[in-house]
Amino acid sequence: NPIITGYGKTKEEAEKNRDSLKAILKSGNIPTELKILSIDKLNPSLGENYLYVVGLAGIVAIFLVSIVIFFRYRNLKISLGVIGTMLSEVIIILGFAALTKWNLSTLALAGIVAAIGFGVDDQILIIDETRKKKERYSLREGLKRAFFMILGAGATTIFAMLPILFAGFATYREIGGFAMTTIIGILVGILITRPAFAKYIEHILVK
Repeated sequence: NPIITGYGKTKEEAEKNRDSLKAILKSGNIPTELKILSIDKLNPSLGENYLYVVGLAGIVAIFLVSIVIFFRYRNLKISLGVIGTMLSEVIIILGFAALTKWNLSTLALAGIVAAIGFGVDDQILIIDETRKKKERYSLREGLKRAFFMILGAGATTIFAMLPILFAGFATYREIGGFAMTTIIGILVGILITRPAFAKYIEHILVK
């Protein structure tokens, strides 16, 4: 069933839009039959609680991933590098959303989480290719091999998300938001954070 939604940049604007939409719906001046099933009100504090829960979940997730990385490699510098890269990706994606005035839905936030998950996988790949296999080939050769696999995986994921992106924005905008944030997160990783992380790992291993 179709869903009509609205929003406002301020509380006053949202209330004005709500009253205007309510008047139109109740007047019957629409080209279809309408039946109002219910009218609900949401407390603004729910939004604050939601942001708090999302932020707390993100901090806990980063903390748990950091513990796993530390126990895997037993190297504090590597763990700090992974944490810094994850935080950088989140900040860049949120900065892009703020710059474009893009309202992030729940599914869009899930897309950020998915992109960060892909990023952690890529970072582990970079670490393994440069740390464990350096006996078989040079450090730079390991980085080249890692980036070849990262680019392949990233391109595959982006192409897989494109149909979801276009179909989502055409039918259900939140699904499109999920695909959009996932694609942006992957591009940020490939173009910015992965090369920076690779340089960081190279510096650690050479030193």
